Amino acid sequence: MLWRALGHVASGFYIDVGAQSPESDSVTKAFSMRGWRGINIEPHPFYLEQLRQLRPNDVNLGVAVGDEPGRVTMNLVDDTGLSTADADFARQHAASGYAIRTHEVDVSTLVQIWREHVPDGQDVHFLKVDVEGFERAVLKGNDWMQCRPWIVLVEAMLPNEQVECHQSWEPILTAAGYRFVYADGLNRFYVADEHAGLAQAFRYPPNVFDGYAGVAQSSAEAQYAVQMARAASLDRSLNEAHVRIACAEAASIQARERATALQDQLVAERAATHEQLVARDQALSEARVRAESAERDRAAIVQSPWWRLTGPVRRMVTAVPTPVRRHARRLLKAAWWAVTPWKIPARMDVIRSRREASERARDKPPGGA
Repeated sequence: MLWRALGHVASGFYIDVGAQSPESDSVTKAFSMRGWRGINIEPHPFYLEQLRQLRPNDVNLGVAVGDEPGRVTMNLVDDTGLSTADADFARQHAASGYAIRTHEVDVSTLVQIWREHVPDGQDVHFLKVDVEGFERAVLKGNDWMQCRPWIVLVEAMLPNEQVECHQSWEPILTAAGYRFVYADGLNRFYVADEHAGLAQAFRYPPNVFDGYAGVAQSSAEAQYAVQMARAASLDRSLNEAHVRIACAEAASIQARERATALQDQLVAERAATHEQLVARDQALSEARVRAESAERDRAAIVQSPWWRLTGPVRRMVTAVPTPVRRHARRLLKAAWWAVTPWKIPARMDVIRSRREASERARDKPPGGA
């Protein structure tokens, strides 16, 4: 309702007497979020600290407000908006099971706070009063001729009851030129005579044209937005995981291809090695055959008459000193090869032919043809 009446004001100003939480059930939060600033008055130390942290652009005062300066004992009811300077109300809360603890605070007046903290020339667009039975003292402590909010709203029910209690303090406002325009079941709204046009905004209760959302709905929407953001983050993480899986699968395929290529290469190398081993075995076999043939040739030479006939010559040669023998051997070899190089193969053929004939004769069965 206040926004309907004052939403056209840019950078407005408010005074909240009995502000309590800067968020829960706060009349000023929506305005603060839209660039307004003002004065928050809250004697409960816990909520005062919250205000100082979350409303750094506001003036936050940890005092009580009354009809004259002084000191007062606040009866604090934690985690509620029932803290009060009224001893009768405090006893009722204690009888209802609430834990009460006391806290001494300074008392200031509304006119004093206005003059000290409202900038010169600054209009106060609304004043809210919620002080659990101390409403009359708060309103009485203002200079209504000089300090005139455009709109005043005051809690008008007894604490935790649906019993109106505005009769004791409403005359102060009506006598000061404020007209009652609206009640929402908890608060009563008054508009200054010089701003009577604002009363038009209070003709109807909140409705579809206001486009408002309650705290529960706003909280649910905020939680939904958080969950959606979290879901989007999870989707991104899932997509990234899919990408990593796809990359891993591609790497696996490449690894398998490399393994297959290495296996093929190993098979080819094994085949080549096998071929080399076969060729080596064949070469060894051929070398063995040549060695055996050479051994047979050597044996044939040693057993030949020529070798026996030349034995004495060889022994004589052996008696010759080694250097001389080596030099003579070189000369004889050179002469031999120079004169008859063609006789050696022929002689070897004759020796080989005789050996083969001898082997055939030896292997011929007895009485054979």
